[in-house]
Amino acid sequence: MRNRLRKAAIILCLVLAGSSVASAHHSFCSGLDSSKPFLLTGKVARIELRNPHSYLFLDVKNANGTVEQWVLHVVAVSSMRSGLWNKDTLKAGDEVTVRGFPAKGSDEKRGGLSEVVFKGKTLFEGIARNC
Repeated sequence: MRNRLRKAAIILCLVLAGSSVASAHHSFCSGLDSSKPFLLTGKVARIELRNPHSYLFLDVKNANGTVEQWVLHVVAVSSMRSGLWNKDTLKAGDEVTVRGFPAKGSDEKRGGLSEVVFKGKTLFEGIARNC
C-alpha cells in the first residue's frame, strides 16, 4: 500500500511539474495582428540573438522621412535551423527588407517577423509566416 501511495505521489508531482512548463509556453502568433501584414526596408540598429526570444531592432524611415525604430521578434536562436543567419551575418547599418505582422493592440513599432531578406537572399523565414 505504501508503495502504491508513493508511486501515485511521484506521478502526481511529475504531471503537475509538466503542466506548469506547458502552460509557460505561448503561441508566437497570439500576440500578432495577422490582418495587417507589413513590408519594411530599413537599417539594422542592433540584433539580440538569444533564447527563448531574439530581436531585430530596425531603423525605418516613415513617409515624413523621420526614422522610427521597430523592435521585431524573431524565433529563438535554437530554432534558426536554416543555418543562413547567425550572430555574424548582419551588422549595424546593414539594409534589410522584412515581412511580418505588427503586435496586437500596440501603437508601438513592434511585431513578429516572417521573413528577412539581405542582399537579395532570404536569411530567415520565421514562424510568423504561418500566422
